[in-house]
Amino acid sequence: MLTKSRQRVRYSPIGLDIGTRSINVIQLAVSSKGIYVHEDDIMMLPEEKSQDADMVNALSAIMKRNNFKGKEVVSRMSPSLVTIIPIKISQRENETEEGAILRESKEYIPYPVDEAVIDFLPIGTVGEEGDKARKILLIFTKRSDVINHLEMLKKVGLKVTAVDIGPNAIHRAIKRFK
Repeated sequence: MLTKSRQRVRYSPIGLDIGTRSINVIQLAVSSKGIYVHEDDIMMLPEEKSQDADMVNALSAIMKRNNFKGKEVVSRMSPSLVTIIPIKISQRENETEEGAILRESKEYIPYPVDEAVIDFLPIGTVGEEGDKARKILLIFTKRSDVINHLEMLKKVGLKVTAVDIGPNAIHRAIKRFK
């Protein structure tokens, strides 16, 4: 008599990379056989700027034509909404790194800082070892654009677990899964 063993399969969050010209989506799975791509898809976007309704329709179409498991996503915002610039920061005495970044970022963000979502990536040091000057990538976007991005994904029925700033959402989904 043959018995069928039930194989337990776990699924990663869906990695959603919304680029300038395309939407890339992937979901991994793991079973006793190892990690593998469960589903993936790509959809090219029209040349002209897409409206929110167009993006909702495109994402809905991708989700309907595939067999993604669950609704959790790690998403990348469109690069047209995010600014990334290299800057040098210097910490003053009794100032945190975040405080120095906030102080310096006011010179680069073209709208009030309280309307921005700010992130950074350290990329090196400047000067002597004891010097507190550092090079960073300053990353910012309007808070309203982040909210609109989250609302758009919510309209598709997706639950956002993280928003990423570069073509890193798929990598983060994979890393989170491991």
